[in-house]
Amino acid sequence: MATKEELEQKISDNASTYSTLAGQLSDFESQGKAALRKVKEYQAFAAGAIPEAREAYLEEVARYQAEADSFNAQAESVSSEMSKISEDQSSLQSQIRSLESSESAAAQNADPTSTIKTAEATNESQSDADTDEKYQDPNRTPDEDPFEASRQEAEDRYNGLDKDTTDTSNEEYTKENRSGVPAGAERNRNVTKASAEWAETKDLRVIIRTPKSYLKGPAAGPSGILNDFGGILFPYTPTISYDTQAVYGSVNPVHSNYTQYFYKNSQVGQISISGKFTVQNEKEGKVWLGIVHLLRSLTKMRWGNDADAGSPPPVCRLEAYGDFMLRNVPVVIANFKFDLPDNVDYMAVKGEYKNTLVPTISTLSISLNVMYSRREMQEYSVDKWIQGNLRGQGYL
Repeated sequence: MATKEELEQKISDNASTYSTLAGQLSDFESQGKAALRKVKEYQAFAAGAIPEAREAYLEEVARYQAEADSFNAQAESVSSEMSKISEDQSSLQSQIRSLESSESAAAQNADPTSTIKTAEATNESQSDADTDEKYQDPNRTPDEDPFEASRQEAEDRYNGLDKDTTDTSNEEYTKENRSGVPAGAERNRNVTKASAEWAETKDLRVIIRTPKSYLKGPAAGPSGILNDFGGILFPYTPTISYDTQAVYGSVNPVHSNYTQYFYKNSQVGQISISGKFTVQNEKEGKVWLGIVHLLRSLTKMRWGNDADAGSPPPVCRLEAYGDFMLRNVPVVIANFKFDLPDNVDYMAVKGEYKNTLVPTISTLSISLNVMYSRREMQEYSVDKWIQGNLRGQGYL
């Protein structure tokens, strides 16, 4: 029988395959619809054409109809494969639940509420420190860093580690102030702490920066942590994908062996971000709830008695991995999705978020539309782009 790790790996592989098939299905359906539009177009031409030209138009109708049938058949085949993968996923998840049920049967009998973790069950100070460390910038960015406050807290914790209230930097350790540490194992306070700097570095993690006016109340997170971040920070490296297209139309002249293409426009597709979030203590649970609350706000227009009633959702800025990747890209939240799995523990969160349960592990998926202003479009130049003069200005 397969282990839980093997089953989870199979689920991950299936999810990747399913995503690929979903892209193929979308392409086949799009191409099928395009072919059907051509069918209708040439049917209209044939209806109004002279008898000598009607036959040629009808041949085009037959050709595009065959293409449409072919694309639809391929779409049905891909859809069938996706259905099989969905069934396989359900079976694998059922096997995992069965394994987990067997492993935790004894614990469940002893404590029926053991699948719900509460903040009281954790070492609060240690858990909050772990949370701060998880959200710290691993590069220790020296400039233009919105997370300076979080790192300063970590610095203070480091400097205060294992120190007495009195100055012992120049006195010899005694049995009383070693606090039980064996002789020779105590920390040498005269050692200079190692440090490093990166030239011209900025915070390179993935973050969706949002207007400050939205970072308040529950949307600001515990103690305004999302406001300190400047928006939604992904604590773990997420999966990001987007496509850039040069769109060409086509003309199929009668009695010609080749299709002629003409340029229409270029476009950047939706940016998809999918990342993991973990909740190991009440503070992280509040961060997760704050992010969800903020995303719900960012997908709504101003309404009713709002000061700017009728205004659309705001433009945000996407930052990820540096100037030549995704820097200062203007985006709007097109949609977001988060899962509430049935095979993980749930953490109880109280305080300003009342009595709420949040999953200890979940996936957050966000789709972004790139939204350039008219001025940004006018200021774009291919020559400047080639020379690298537009780096870090949000152009893709």
